[in-house]
Amino acid sequence: MVIIEGSSWLEDVSNVDQSYSSSVLTTTAATLVICLATCVREKTSKASTYNTLTSTCDCYDSLTTSTSVKGNRLWTRHIEGYLYNSQLGWYIKVVADQRKSHWEAESDCAVDGGRLVVLDTVAKHTYITGLPEVLYENFYRLGATDVAVEDTFVWDTGSVVSRQSLLWGGYQPDNKWGYQNCLTLYKWLYDDVTCNSTMNFICELV
Repeated sequence: MVIIEGSSWLEDVSNVDQSYSSSVLTTTAATLVICLATCVREKTSKASTYNTLTSTCDCYDSLTTSTSVKGNRLWTRHIEGYLYNSQLGWYIKVVADQRKSHWEAESDCAVDGGRLVVLDTVAKHTYITGLPEVLYENFYRLGATDVAVEDTFVWDTGSVVSRQSLLWGGYQPDNKWGYQNCLTLYKWLYDDVTCNSTMNFICELV
């Protein structure tokens, strides 16, 4: 393990000599440590390869395997406070010791170079609800609102949260109290709540 500026880098020995695409940055570096430090400064970097033969350093925001390149060593980034799911290529942080409004939580996530979590696939939802930190009875802020168009919740990625999704709680969204324009996870299902109420939240790196 190599620790640089709050990020732990672990070598993935099962993927030696593999190349990954597309890199967000390609440069030369005299040493592995310089390479990893360079990739730390790229907020979206989730992995790095350092080629010991050519001194080529690549930083990646995804791990799509392509052509084998002799001499490559793959390092995956583990960021302090974040959990990493290698199958999803996903960094998430469950904030269970602070309660924030939607806008405050959004700002906190942005400090890390991230955003409130987008649970736009069943795989992501299954992973999150399977974490021991995510308690059934707690509310957790998610990255979607219907601020632009009432009753049309949109993820921060721009995709719409389907009204037909089985991930909605019963009779949700209902805007029961008015101005329930922000999305949360409650009892492991979607629920609409007011944006200014305070609750736990989940960040993801992008």
